[in-house]
Amino acid sequence: MYKEMIHYICVATENKLYLKYLKELIPSLIILGMDMKWNGFNMKYDVIINYLKTLNENDIVCIIDAYDILPTKKLNRLEKRFLKFSKKHKNIKMIIGCDNQENMLFEIAGLLLFDSVDKKRINAGQYIGFVKNILDILNKIFNIENIFFDDQIELTKYAKNNKKHIYIDNKKKFFNLITKPLYQCENDSNACFIHANLNGMLENFLLKEHNILVPKSLEIKNYIENITSYLKKIKLYFGYYKQLFKIPVIK
Repeated sequence: MYKEMIHYICVATENKLYLKYLKELIPSLIILGMDMKWNGFNMKYDVIINYLKTLNENDIVCIIDAYDILPTKKLNRLEKRFLKFSKKHKNIKMIIGCDNQENMLFEIAGLLLFDSVDKKRINAGQYIGFVKNILDILNKIFNIENIFFDDQIELTKYAKNNKKHIYIDNKKKFFNLITKPLYQCENDSNACFIHANLNGMLENFLLKEHNILVPKSLEIKNYIENITSYLKKIKLYFGYYKQLFKIPVIK
């Protein structure tokens, strides 16, 4: 696998779904939080911030989700693309994936829950920048919101107030987001990563892109875990909506 001068970081408390293949395709991947109890997004920010403090501030860091994102064959171009982009756009501190949904109902729900920045919604599961810039952004969010519901909400708040610092990758030059639940995702872009958001499946992608055959037993297990995770997400979002709109509980 191509070795880049980028620190790839994810947070994972257990080894499940596509993390096994993420590690295989990015051997230098740093996994934070393994075997720790998941205590929400505050815990995620805390372990990331503490690790970033150990790195050189001028290093490049790419922070990605652990369970539903994989590199494409274009990963070896990420460093060059990033440096070229940064040289041209000196004010940009973070390049982050775009979260706009293909399904209109999901898009409306996403707008209500996460908000948007100039009609573009961010995806907190994939972003890249220089260590000093990412650390500055995460520290500012963490210091303002000691307890928060979701990192996407907080990153969106920051982006709305600091538009010149954030580039939302809606053209999929860096990150490709697939937004079809339980759908076998395939890469249809020139991006360096594919993200099966909303619990999509990545077995077909692994076979076509990397010639990795996922055993049928593991594919079934991934499918079940995706369904479980998707239902949990719906329950979590409904709980937030209920609180947001003060929906009465019917007994």
